[in-house]
Amino acid sequence: MAIIPWSGSDNFGNLLSGHLPVIDVCETGDSIIVNIRLAGMDPGDIDISVSSGFLKIKGVSTEKEEKQGKGHWKKEIHKESFERVIKLPIDVNEDKIEATADKGSIRIIVPKSEKGVRAEKKIIVKETDKIKSK
Repeated sequence: MAIIPWSGSDNFGNLLSGHLPVIDVCETGDSIIVNIRLAGMDPGDIDISVSSGFLKIKGVSTEKEEKQGKGHWKKEIHKESFERVIKLPIDVNEDKIEATADKGSIRIIVPKSEKGVRAEKKIIVKETDKIKSK
């Protein structure tokens, strides 16, 4: 089963509630690779889990801003969270999933399980005349 491209309607509720990080998902011969851009977020604030064929990525970002000027003082705390859930199109080896952070991105490599890697099967086209004569 191939990965289905995002149609623009998925996670509509999340789009209304706030910012979703940019995410790319691709499939290779032996893995599903997920790249997610999380600029300004600490990798320690990201929670990644897999269960029942779904990869879940959650995160919380907290920004604190403090300004002092002549006759005024302002302090604001902005907290933003997100959650992305990706349906994995094939059985995976959950014990070998790896995630690495680099320059504001996280790369998640989800290896396919041995039973999930399907060999190509050739389908033979039969001629209708030969089928009828049998």
